Amino acid sequence: LFRTRIRDGSKQGPNFAGHYTMVLWGCGLGSFSMAVVDARSGKVHFPPFECVELSHYNLPLPGAELLPAFRIDSRLIVFYGVIDKKEWVGYHYYTFDNGTFRRVHFIPDKDRTRRKAPDA
Repeated sequence: LFRTRIRDGSKQGPNFAGHYTMVLWGCGLGSFSMAVVDARSGKVHFPPFECVELSHYNLPLPGAELLPAFRIDSRLIVFYGVIDKKEWVGYHYYTFDNGTFRRVHFIPDKDRTRRKAPDA
């Protein structure tokens, strides 16, 4: 679905976990999606969620410091928000090992309420 964005983003070269490229794109107002591209093989890995909402519909939108934090010399990804409109608001900590994302820690934001998925 986001083939062009992933292809263009991966051209920037490795920026995460040694030889991977983290690619981000918007998925709505104050939201982002991501993929990890193996710079050696070209294989694309997706996290176990589709979209992270940063704003929780409370404006103003958080600053860029709340976007995913990651480094080329680390397998850790940290971000703030609501996952797929059904998780708690807070800080999410994931590791990326052998193509798999694994949540290793979560710190809920006590000042926010639980976000429920909208009715269809």
